[in-house]
Amino acid sequence: FFSRLFTFEVLRPSQRGKLRSNTASMTKEAKKAAETPEEKVARKAQKAEKKRKAADVAAEEEIPVKKVKKVKVAAETTAEGKSEKKVKRLKKAEERKTVEEEPRKSPRLAALATAAAVPPLELSKSPKASPKPAPKPAPKRGAKPADEAQFTLDGDAEHDVAATLSPEEYRREMQIDIKGGCAADPIQRFSDLPVPQTFIESLERAGFQQPSAIQAQSWPITLSGKDLIAVAKTGSGKTLSFLMPAYKLIKSSPPLQRGKGPMALVLAPTRELACQIEAENRKFGFAAGIRGLCCYGGTPKGPMIRGLRGFQPPHVVTATPGRMNDLLTLEPPATTLDNCKMCILDEADRMLDMGFEPQINSIIEWIPKERQTLLFTATWPKEVRALADTYLKPDRLHITIGNPDQLTANKAITQKFLRVENFEKDAKLFEIIAELPEGHKTLVFANMKRQCESLAKVMIRKSIGATAIHGDKEQWERDRALKDFVTGYRPILVATDVAARGLDVKGVTHVINYDMPAADAVENYVHRIGRTGRAGKTGVSITFLNDDNAPCGEGLKKILDDAGQEVPDWIREWAALRWIKRDGKRVGVAWGKGGGKGKGKGKGKG
Repeated sequence: FFSRLFTFEVLRPSQRGKLRSNTASMTKEAKKAAETPEEKVARKAQKAEKKRKAADVAAEEEIPVKKVKKVKVAAETTAEGKSEKKVKRLKKAEERKTVEEEPRKSPRLAALATAAAVPPLELSKSPKASPKPAPKPAPKRGAKPADEAQFTLDGDAEHDVAATLSPEEYRREMQIDIKGGCAADPIQRFSDLPVPQTFIESLERAGFQQPSAIQAQSWPITLSGKDLIAVAKTGSGKTLSFLMPAYKLIKSSPPLQRGKGPMALVLAPTRELACQIEAENRKFGFAAGIRGLCCYGGTPKGPMIRGLRGFQPPHVVTATPGRMNDLLTLEPPATTLDNCKMCILDEADRMLDMGFEPQINSIIEWIPKERQTLLFTATWPKEVRALADTYLKPDRLHITIGNPDQLTANKAITQKFLRVENFEKDAKLFEIIAELPEGHKTLVFANMKRQCESLAKVMIRKSIGATAIHGDKEQWERDRALKDFVTGYRPILVATDVAARGLDVKGVTHVINYDMPAADAVENYVHRIGRTGRAGKTGVSITFLNDDNAPCGEGLKKILDDAGQEVPDWIREWAALRWIKRDGKRVGVAWGKGGGKGKGKGKGKG
């Protein structure tokens, strides 16, 4: 017994139960063995008396003897001072058995049933029934509820002008300029979009209320089959501007045969932008049977080749120019683009800046001449004009949204500037990170790849959830870093300008410019801070500046003035400086008033 007692704590629950019952039986046997003959006779008499009383009660109440026995034994044990808990447990068991047999109900379901119960009808005293209240008219498709904000597909708020303005008034309100001919009226409601109902329903499920300016004017042009040049800023909703016309083209064409895809080819400058376009394609086209494929460098070609040569080739291929050119130059080519009826160049200015012009020329040579070409760009330099003149038809239309040459910052972003020397930047950065609110998503921009990697590693050593993304990363590393940031697993992303344009991450609350952009400083600054303050939300940007960034003072002052925000005094001083320009660049400050008459003519004798 004692050996079992000492090993009780190391036994499993099932073994403990057996040990308890064995120990109880051993205790009863020991008590019986120690009884005297008189005690044994008394115990048996007491037991017989209990059985007789239980039989009498059972005969009177016409119930089984077992139930009466349990109740009586419980009462007697209580009188003898034994455990009251056992008595209560027996009584509860008896009550449960005597209750009418009904199916058990969940308390939660019972509460819901009570809440949903229909109240009794209260009949009015008048003999005639009261008339039903007139039903409220259903809101028309595309109309905005009175108490909701109106947002465009890219998340920026626009005026509720749908179905209230004439085409001319709408273009004037949205700052739409059209060149090259007379364009069709803008589509101001999704219900007026001539595509299958499945796509319109997908837009409504996504919560979009009305088309953005670029979508409203580009849809009637592209749906008519004409080539298009669209100049609009990044984030204006250009993706759906070309996806919806492509969907209609695909649905009105015969099915693709094996290895004969795609019908629409989208070229994008970066891997991240290509993946985002493909994600939008899956979001709005998958339910209607639209197949897509994304091709970009840094990953094996095998899955892409199998997708293009498979029994179900993709309808829409989104690719970077380098990888698409590699797939076309294989022996044999992964696809021939013979069935490609639409070619889209997204952010053409960036592709040319990145040196993709030879690859673009090579890819377009594979596409039939009868194609429809759509060119979307944020700026309109002479290189993009030459590309458009080469590959777009003469009857193309050119639409411009707003003034693309004028840099403006989102007014929903609070811009802050700190004057910090280079050796103080790290300490100031970690001081700001320590004060960030819970649930933040912060983008930290640096100019050099090694600086991004160094900052991310230091943050990780300090137990700060951070990751880095730049051009030297493998594709799987970039994908993982972006996924960790989007999901909030690592709320800080340190990046170079690869994430400044075209990268749309929902919920970015803060942007920190560790370094001011080196090339096209003010323009890239606007693109950087544009990663926050999207979808009608507010954002905060913090920028570290020092005397090396003084040439940016004039541009920053203009950006702050246009956004209606306070300009620091030291930025005003920078903006007031007169700079010496050489080859279009500011190389020094012109001190003095410039009032010298220059009569020396270089004749000094020294």
